[in-house]
Amino acid sequence: MERSQKFKNATVNPVSLRGSLENLRRMQFGEIDFALYQAGTQYILSVEEFERLDEYEDENGNMLRNANGVLDLKEFTRQRNPTEQDRERKAKAAFELLDTDNNGLLSAQEFNDTSSIRCVAVLYPEVVHLIVKDDLPIPITTPAQLRGSRVALGEKWTGTYAMSKILLEHFGMVDSDIERFSGDVVGDDDPDRGLSYYDRVKAGFESSELDAAIITIGYHSEFVEELFTDHKKYGVQLLPIVSAKGLMTKHVVLKDYEIPAWTYHNQSAPIPTVGVNAMLLAHADVDDVVVSEVTRLLMDEQFLKENKLGRLYRQSPQQRYLGAQDSPEFEIHAGAKDFYGPEIDVGQFERWDALRSIIASTLIACVIIGRWLVERHRRQT
Repeated sequence: MERSQKFKNATVNPVSLRGSLENLRRMQFGEIDFALYQAGTQYILSVEEFERLDEYEDENGNMLRNANGVLDLKEFTRQRNPTEQDRERKAKAAFELLDTDNNGLLSAQEFNDTSSIRCVAVLYPEVVHLIVKDDLPIPITTPAQLRGSRVALGEKWTGTYAMSKILLEHFGMVDSDIERFSGDVVGDDDPDRGLSYYDRVKAGFESSELDAAIITIGYHSEFVEELFTDHKKYGVQLLPIVSAKGLMTKHVVLKDYEIPAWTYHNQSAPIPTVGVNAMLLAHADVDDVVVSEVTRLLMDEQFLKENKLGRLYRQSPQQRYLGAQDSPEFEIHAGAKDFYGPEIDVGQFERWDALRSIIASTLIACVIIGRWLVERHRRQT
């Protein structure tokens, strides 16, 4: 797809971060303008856990913590601003979150303040793939049997890890009830440091150092397809996640999903599971015109096709725009609203569909009655 002529001279600076939670937090601090995000991540990981996971550093690699070992947001804001304009913007975003009675540290309530976050579009579902080795001495046939097994939960800061945490809780377990996969946490000196997380999981299954993995990812991902295509090498299968109503009651962003039969090699039956939406976010301060143009490019049919965004691609433009605004976790950005157009009553479409069905049924009935009357008249004469 050709680059938009409106912004042909614009500069785009891609940033490589570690996952949904970091994307969200850095957007809160005004460091990034757009980011992908897995719905619900911020509600799943607690404030206390975030503080333990925190790895913010200054320009010299020193941890930005105060004497109590907690992220010092004032110091973070002071040291990480490359320009005066960025400094003003980031300081505004950061200090709006500060608890002035707590030495400039985030309180629990302020930590979850996402008033500066906006949604551009809901893109596609990311569903839980509970993958287990199928040649274990004691087979894992239910999630409860993960207890005591070697399980990959995902890297910290990611949506996969967040989802794994609530699933373990749903299964009646905590981290200490399973043996955490070594590939989940890799140090700077670890020989696997250069491998992607998915490559480490594949290596774990291949070497039989891993019994199971909880992966939250879109359908038909190359990573999962490779696992199931080469069964001799990896030897894995999918387990269903059933009885998830209680889980969805507690975490309202979760939805029922089903991995259709034959999505993956030799998967002859559908697999019930749960999942969440992946969405594109933007900072509230990003200019409406920019967001509107980004939304236009995102909703382009060719772009959707090339990037395999089938959920939106297979719909009409009108339904596509509705789908992109379906159950967003954050308010839709004003620029995206400008592109989507006036708010549409979804119920109006449903009522029209029902009305069209009634009209069609009535016409068919009239034709049948008409034919019956003609035939009756013919017989009487």
